[in-house]
Amino acid sequence: MNHVYKGIVSITILLTVLQQFPIIRENAYGEIRTVLYFLFILFSLYSLTKLNLNRIPKIILLFIFMTILWLIECSLFLFVSWNVTTSDMIELLIPLGIILTGYCVILSNKSLDSLAIIYGVSATVMAISLIFYYGQGFLIQRQYIQGITKNQVGPIVVVSIIVFLYRLIGGENNKEKKLIINTFVLLMLFLSIYALLLLRNRAGLAALFFVSIVMIYEDFRRKRTTTRMLIALALLVIIIALVQVGLASRFIKTFYDSFTKGFDVENIESLSTGRFNVYKDALGVVKEYPFFGLLNQVETFRSTPHNYILNKLVRYGLLGSLPLIILYLAVIVYPIKEFLGCMKKRIKVDIGIYLVLAAVLISFVEYSYPYGPGVSLILIWFMLAQYMRRKRGRELGTIR
Repeated sequence: MNHVYKGIVSITILLTVLQQFPIIRENAYGEIRTVLYFLFILFSLYSLTKLNLNRIPKIILLFIFMTILWLIECSLFLFVSWNVTTSDMIELLIPLGIILTGYCVILSNKSLDSLAIIYGVSATVMAISLIFYYGQGFLIQRQYIQGITKNQVGPIVVVSIIVFLYRLIGGENNKEKKLIINTFVLLMLFLSIYALLLLRNRAGLAALFFVSIVMIYEDFRRKRTTTRMLIALALLVIIIALVQVGLASRFIKTFYDSFTKGFDVENIESLSTGRFNVYKDALGVVKEYPFFGLLNQVETFRSTPHNYILNKLVRYGLLGSLPLIILYLAVIVYPIKEFLGCMKKRIKVDIGIYLVLAAVLISFVEYSYPYGPGVSLILIWFMLAQYMRRKRGRELGTIR
């Protein structure tokens, strides 16, 4: 029964990618979404029956407490007819449900690795199929591809790239794998990067760049072997050769076009797609209504500030959004603290840490992250929960 449950959870995670494929997206997206919500409600309720509050990590306890506090706050806001919606109320419930599910189902290292790779391959194929179906060829266009929700699909591709990169440079078992497998993963890595460039998900690209640099640095710092130094030297030689033949400039131009094509690079308002002035106006609202924002006001804000904290302060103010802000700060501190702890002990940083770090970075320029959309972030919270369960198990002596 336990193996069946694990299989259902894994298939459900993969279903979040499957629903994004072009034909399925146009004909059965709503139905699949309903099924996903129903299944994760069941997973969450089942996980609650298995949960021992005295043995779970403090970050999960904080997540549970702040979610309950937020639900109480929203209920009070609704009672006095303030500006809050049902979607506001469930904002924390979706990632919490994923965390509880991931914490209460333990997959073996092999199963978890397989799930991540299958997810990554599926996401890459999905992204390419969307570009082929909705795009105008495999070249970067001046306009974003119509028909694709880049801020939903893009982060899914970011997750797949981190999975592939982690497998190639950070996996413990890479040396035991056949060359053909790693070659396939490398091919998927290049395809997923190019797909992300075509999607022009700039927030995802920026977060990916930072996380990739950190991953590579951490891996070389932890394993400063002669082989790795030779690999680094070989890569440097290859980069110099690419510069000499002019291929490097084409590669850089592709990245540059993905960020800037169709925008005036000398105009911050154009380059930020109108967000810069929205940020300034949002700060004015926060200054005028610091405690409850526009929560109890008749007026509405002209746009949405694309920053998690700023958006919450505009909508709910400091007091109204206090549970969200406290939890958000904890979500920022946790991966940094875990990363530094692993660096100090010279042990491998888990992929879940890198994934949630990417989500946090995206939240600096996107208002729904790091908690939503759930379909984009499901593997992030699931992998983080798996990491927390294994770490807690080692502390308690229940997992070696």
